[in-house]
Amino acid sequence: MKYDNERISDISLFFLLSAAITEVGVLEMPRLFAESVGRDLWLVPLLMIPVLLLSLYLFCLLGKRFPDETVFEYGPRLLGRPLAQVLFAVLIAYWFLVTGRMMRDFADVVRLTLLSLTPAEVIIGSMLVSATYLVRKGLEPISRAATIIILITVPIGLGITMLTYIKTSPVMNMRPVLAHGPWKVLKEGVRGVGLVEQLSAFFVCFPFLSKPEKAWRTAAISVVITILLFANVTFSTLAVFGPVELVHVRLPALSAVQTVEQPFIFIESLSSFYVATWIAQMFITIAFMLWLIATGIQKWLGHRDHIGLATPALPIIYLISLSPANVAALDKLIRIQENCGVFIHLILPLILLIAVRRRRKPEQTNKQQGREDGDS
Repeated sequence: MKYDNERISDISLFFLLSAAITEVGVLEMPRLFAESVGRDLWLVPLLMIPVLLLSLYLFCLLGKRFPDETVFEYGPRLLGRPLAQVLFAVLIAYWFLVTGRMMRDFADVVRLTLLSLTPAEVIIGSMLVSATYLVRKGLEPISRAATIIILITVPIGLGITMLTYIKTSPVMNMRPVLAHGPWKVLKEGVRGVGLVEQLSAFFVCFPFLSKPEKAWRTAAISVVITILLFANVTFSTLAVFGPVELVHVRLPALSAVQTVEQPFIFIESLSSFYVATWIAQMFITIAFMLWLIATGIQKWLGHRDHIGLATPALPIIYLISLSPANVAALDKLIRIQENCGVFIHLILPLILLIAVRRRRKPEQTNKQQGREDGDS
């Protein structure tokens, strides 16, 4: 790998995170939140923001301590080699699981909206091969593609979402607030951090940033803006369907857009435009996750570069994506991934920071003893 060619700026990091995080169940997460907390689902994205910022802060503390290393390099020094190997296997397996689930979501949405007669296997294979081509070029081309896609798709997606407020308002469906107490909503807000799978990329990304000292501010702004956009989608679906009907809608965001389509005028095919923006963002998300898998394996095994390591990962992702037999099985997989994500995004960085602190104490003691011996 040509290391300098892999570095990205803080602006590129902003757009890359925005493109990757936008995938976070924007089409179907309102349904899952409605199943958990009912009409209070609109509070969940807002509660996710402070939890996500806490997770980002923990990652940035690790990045500040090890700006030129990935977790695959500093992990053995902090945890010991045997425990670090277990950690690496868990991380790689998690990234495989996340990417496989994303590919299944992608195939289901495309078949439901655009290519109903095309087998899911063909859709998944085509996306994986296309994304792998971009992965072989490196992180910097992925970030450039993300910049272009976000600048084009976000205004379109936001404008289409705002049209859903023309016929109805979410205010009536939002009340009463917290009728069953705050605990379920708080729990879902914390669990929501597990749905932002791309946060785990900070275990790897810091050595690839040209200005790592700006990572916290850039990532925080990106996450807050993206989650607020997701909150807007949640508001719109709640306004259109209400908390009871929302539970039974497969893709609430897309179905909400379809309610404002009108024949014979320019908004007849709004849902097609909406899906197109989502597909473009999904392409970046999949490419980024494939790059993460390939780079993680490269660092773990000590290879010279990640080129060639993404292709062997494709069959595993392909099999994972086809493993859920139905929507219920896919929802169960999402919940498993969500719980794993909470551990990886909150608990694991905290464990590593505690290990850093414990490691520094003996070093400080040895330095102090050395000075005392020198003085004597």
